[in-house]
Amino acid sequence: MLNREKTQLSKIAFEELNKLSDARVIDKSIYLPWLKKYGNLYDTYKSHSPFHTSARFFVEQEKFHTLYQKINELAIFLSYEVKYLNALSEFRSIDPNNILAIADWESKYENLKEEQLEMHLFVIDNIMEPNMEHFLVNGLKINAKDFKHQIEFVLTYP
Repeated sequence: MLNREKTQLSKIAFEELNKLSDARVIDKSIYLPWLKKYGNLYDTYKSHSPFHTSARFFVEQEKFHTLYQKINELAIFLSYEVKYLNALSEFRSIDPNNILAIADWESKYENLKEEQLEMHLFVIDNIMEPNMEHFLVNGLKINAKDFKHQIEFVLTYP
């Protein structure tokens, strides 16, 4: 693919998702198909540095590349849904007065907490709160309901 074509397609892909988010909060039914649709374009960036040309090309390609990376991270976190459900179920079964059991649970799910922290630091633009409608990723309004168990886990983990 020529660099000019790649730049144009990057611009189209970026604007497509942003226009949808401008109109409403978007959920996984919107951004997961977008990832699939533009996966091949993103893959072309893996073989070499995508941002080696003029500043105009750089801006359009960088915007797409960054957005795709962040949305792809969301897709990865969605795939952990069962892990979050199991962790929450296990936590609910613990006697709140059993400090040792709570400490064991914390230890067991420490890696999951670290993965969640990474998502907050590098993907999400705002702090997750209980009952939030959406959160921001690269300026996009993402439906928080897709991540209700992840959010509950973050708020539960001591």
